[in-house]
Amino acid sequence: LGVYHGGLAFAPSMVEQAEPSVIVNTGSKQGITMPPGDTAYNVSKAGVKVLTEALQHQLRSTDGCRVNAFLLVPGCVNTMNRTRGDKWVEGAAFKPDRAKDEREYNGVVDRAYAAEKWRERGAWQPDQVIDELFGAIAAGTPFYVICADGETTRAMDDGRMQWAMDDLVFRRAPLSRWSEEYK
Repeated sequence: LGVYHGGLAFAPSMVEQAEPSVIVNTGSKQGITMPPGDTAYNVSKAGVKVLTEALQHQLRSTDGCRVNAFLLVPGCVNTMNRTRGDKWVEGAAFKPDRAKDEREYNGVVDRAYAAEKWRERGAWQPDQVIDELFGAIAAGTPFYVICADGETTRAMDDGRMQWAMDDLVFRRAPLSRWSEEYK
């Protein structure tokens, strides 16, 4: 709901100021490819995608509008979100020695160590995502800013997204990429 309410709260005044500006919402590759196992997250990120697409369409259809919207689609990124989420879900059962974020990894509180462990898993650092976003905006990149990461190539991302859409086009069972029938 934050994406929806944020758009309602800020977009009209941004349009009225008649200055070049951007709205960036953070989606996820999972909101496009829908891998099984984390349905709530997939649904929330699919919603961010749809709302941001609608916002971008509305902005570009508004005469004289100098506001653009982008959907930032990062891959695996080393952030505190995972550890904070685990703490919230697990409560008193949370084990700090399992923390994995940009400040610590498996109980070792050392940013450099954590960054290296995340890199080994293919994760980008947050500043890499920001650099990719600002570079895309400066280059006038289309709406979707799809970030690579250390575990997935651009071709792999494109193939996964195409497969998800092909389930619709070819009337296959949903999520067929994870079905034994299609492996």
